[in-house]
Amino acid sequence: SLEADNSAAAFKIGKPGILHGAVMQVLQDENGQIKPSRTRAAGLNYPGRGPEISSLVNSGRVKASYAFDKEVFEAVKVMCRTEGLIPALETAHAIVYMVNHKEEFDENELVVLNYSGRGDKDLETIMRYFHES
Repeated sequence: SLEADNSAAAFKIGKPGILHGAVMQVLQDENGQIKPSRTRAAGLNYPGRGPEISSLVNSGRVKASYAFDKEVFEAVKVMCRTEGLIPALETAHAIVYMVNHKEEFDENELVVLNYSGRGDKDLETIMRYFHES
């Protein structure tokens, strides 16, 4: 579930606030104090989303989404088994989005996913997740 104390989904559960002197979507408590984010994807583990991307999301020009750990690690497993590639956990979030929203794409439409990171940096986290689950 998307619990405010156990997530990094700032666009879904965050509110406009100020972090590092910039207005952006921020995970915060009822008093506006910054709350820590929690995700296994180090590149996404931050309580705010940059002011530029926040502005684009708030204006409707960009659509933001999120993924749960179970979905992310399943995407890692599928990509390893089917493509022989270990995606970074941040990239696995994008893979989850594409799978969960595949009906939004036309059958003949070319869809590009930026495979932006190396999963070898996340191997310890990936192995720990599968060992614990």
